[in-house]
Amino acid sequence: MSVKFSHILIFVFVIGLVMSAFAFLGSVAHPEVLLKGTWKEISWTYDRVDLPQSTDSTVDGFLEEQIKSEITKDLIIHKSETWTFDERANLFLTKEGNQNETLNWRLKGRGHILKLLHSDGVHEFYQIKELTDDKMVLHFENDMHARGIVRIEFEKLRD
Repeated sequence: MSVKFSHILIFVFVIGLVMSAFAFLGSVAHPEVLLKGTWKEISWTYDRVDLPQSTDSTVDGFLEEQIKSEITKDLIIHKSETWTFDERANLFLTKEGNQNETLNWRLKGRGHILKLLHSDGVHEFYQIKELTDDKMVLHFENDMHARGIVRIEFEKLRD
């Protein structure tokens, strides 16, 4: 019984494809690996909100803070400068150099949902819209007073 040369070529081609797929998947960083480290909040915005236009940046800043306060009055908002995710699933929230809260964290779904667990059993869920070596964008939806998405942007701090 002889094996045709074309069967051997097809077999080698399929094996090559499988090995390439494994090599590619092995080179992609898992979101959990990218998440670990210290992140600094650089912006907090509310998408789809209509702000009155002003030429005075002080007025604009005040309006943004007022809207943020109103939108989030029944939500848990971390007033922290940095979020540090460690390998033991702890999240340390720090403001002005002082640790003010410790939570547990988990990634859910396909690694695109960040679940935060408080010591009192309260859960928070954020959608990870972007996660790279140096940038993270989290979204959470608010459907209470105004409809839209809150966007929190972070930059990774290097040791």
